[in-house]
Amino acid sequence: MKTLYIARQSKKSERMDNLVPWIVVPVFALGFLAGNIWPAHKLSLHLGFYSFGSLVGARLIVILARISREPVNYRLLRLSDSGLEYQGLASERLTVPWTDIESIVFYRDEALFPDLTGPYLETMWIVKNQDGKVIEVMDEWGNRARLLAAFRKCLPGFDFVQGRHGLRSRKAGRWTCFQKPSATSLPEGQPGVLARS
Repeated sequence: MKTLYIARQSKKSERMDNLVPWIVVPVFALGFLAGNIWPAHKLSLHLGFYSFGSLVGARLIVILARISREPVNYRLLRLSDSGLEYQGLASERLTVPWTDIESIVFYRDEALFPDLTGPYLETMWIVKNQDGKVIEVMDEWGNRARLLAAFRKCLPGFDFVQGRHGLRSRKAGRWTCFQKPSATSLPEGQPGVLARS
């Protein structure tokens, strides 16, 4: 089995990201207070403080760069020449051979749970298997090109143009990108009708 692409959440980097605030806040507070407590050493303390701030800034840039590569909404996405493997944040790992996929729909609709800033549009790929199981592969910017390329390569008849229309649209909708001739279409309605994985 040849792996075409893999995206996985890193547990080590997740733990480090959780520790950064616990390290940064006390050091910043100490640097600020130390300059006022020991005025004779204020310049050297502030230089050390700003040097540390530069290191923290560099770490934040690394975190932002990693966000574009690591998935946020799921734990694992593996694309191979034999099939698709996916694990959501709260679900088991599911594997679907390309030959068992009946349909793929790109779905864009208002999210079930609004963000702190209000409602927003959620995007995902809805993959329906021959046995009727539906897998919702969350759409993430860093993995779009590879996912589209794998669909195009491994699913004869995949409508690449429909996929691009769905990705470029800013409105809610469904774009059927792949449908086996004998397959039935996905049920219409709200996302709650579909079995979430």
